[in-house]
Amino acid sequence: MTLRSIIHGATALALALVFTACESDPGPTGVPQPAPRTVTVNGVDLLVVPGGLKIASQTVVQKIGPHGGSISVDGGRLDVPSGALVQEVSISMKGRETDQFRYKFGPSGLTFDTAATLTIQVDPEALGVDPARLAIAGASDEGNDWTVIGGAYDESLGAVVVPIEHFSLYAICLD
Repeated sequence: MTLRSIIHGATALALALVFTACESDPGPTGVPQPAPRTVTVNGVDLLVVPGGLKIASQTVVQKIGPHGGSISVDGGRLDVPSGALVQEVSISMKGRETDQFRYKFGPSGLTFDTAATLTIQVDPEALGVDPARLAIAGASDEGNDWTVIGGAYDESLGAVVVPIEHFSLYAICLD
């Protein structure tokens, strides 16, 4: 092997590396992204807080009447519009009881004449989930009959938002 053939081979290899490195589409990284952690109940995939972190739940009580108002705890917020209630009610909101994004409201069975808005803060990137797949599920107080009720991720709020017409358990899920 001559010095000339070694130089030609090295030059060809260097050019191949340069052209490969300059591709506009780098292609898949080959590293699979982990699936978001969920707990499936009644066919609904409820999202789990990253790392299984359990947040000490707290209950907040706020009087809200015909003029509307809001209540919030542990990254969740309920906005009740004017006219949704005919009389003043002591509304309770209990934050995350488990390692899920779960909230419980009272008094149980309360309904609104105009839908209230439930907002639950979440970081889709930290969860490893496409924000378009995020929704909110509801269940009775027993929590064994979850159904997806809807909602959408609002990037400007960093939260999933959904209108609700009555109280029950609510949690972030995959749709």
